[in-house]
Amino acid sequence: MPALPTSSNADPHSVSAGSGDLYFDGGERSCGELLIKLKFLINDLDPGQVLHLHTDNEGFVMDASAWCKLTGNELLQATPPDYLIRKAAPA
Repeated sequence: MPALPTSSNADPHSVSAGSGDLYFDGGERSCGELLIKLKFLINDLDPGQVLHLHTDNEGFVMDASAWCKLTGNELLQATPPDYLIRKAAPA
């Protein structure tokens, strides 16, 4: 799979709004709202594409990890407030 775009001067633990194929700012939405939105956003992507989700919800890190394990999608990065999730290929 292709690597995500990076800059040689970039902090390896941070992501920019341009990372990923689709960017969504979840703001301060609740975990439940974010998970529902995440499902619809991922459905709109092709397998292998990456969603960059930004949220100020501090508890979302645990939900993102669990959701990816349940759905088979890949959590590439979970560095609050930013998450990179790669859509899985169909089973």
